[in-house]
Amino acid sequence: MSVQTIELPSGEVFTISDWGDYPLYSRCQVAPGNAQDVIVFNYIEAQQIPGGGAAALGTLIDTNLDQDSALPIDEQMVIFSVQIRFDEADSDNTGTVTQADTAAEGMIKWLNITHNTYFELTVTSQKPRVQGVITEFPIGGGLFWQQTEDVGTALPGYTPTPMPYDNYVSYEVTNGFPTAEAARRLALPVHLPTMQTFKGRFRWPRGALPNGGISPVTDFGLTVFLYGPRQRQVD
Repeated sequence: MSVQTIELPSGEVFTISDWGDYPLYSRCQVAPGNAQDVIVFNYIEAQQIPGGGAAALGTLIDTNLDQDSALPIDEQMVIFSVQIRFDEADSDNTGTVTQADTAAEGMIKWLNITHNTYFELTVTSQKPRVQGVITEFPIGGGLFWQQTEDVGTALPGYTPTPMPYDNYVSYEVTNGFPTAEAARRLALPVHLPTMQTFKGRFRWPRGALPNGGISPVTDFGLTVFLYGPRQRQVD
């Protein structure tokens, strides 16, 4: 049975016509040591990515907004879920992924990020409609943390000494386990009215994001996804 209407907590009822599963998303690119707030949903394709260098221009992978900071006229959305995705792609260099030298350093890097990064979603006013540390907004798909060990080849009759933890040579990390059940559903949906401003804000309340002695010092990406039914213009 398909959904025909949506009723908001305010009692307002929307009839499902010209609505669909059209998520919104926006990405920023941040470097360790950053202490300034970073705003997302405030740029469109071909404009500079928030937090990125001058050459970091948004592509369809980074944002799908038709208009920055607001839905176009005759469009609206009811947000049922907010999800945040991690990446280590450098937008200044056509999406090349640059990891820390070892998986142990990579783990320290991402623990620093997840333990110190705060997110807020505001609509119209400065009062957050959704807020919390970024791990409160897991994604429902993607990669999960894995490590690969380079054990080498032992000589005949030789038992190698167990390799130290730092000799794990690669890793993958994501925000939540890749399953449709991993995503958090909002207790109350958030309404994005037409032409009303909204923004996502990443904050570091404890001060500059620590690097943790990681080599090399690599940027990281945070993409916010807003999921729920969205009404779009009819061509």
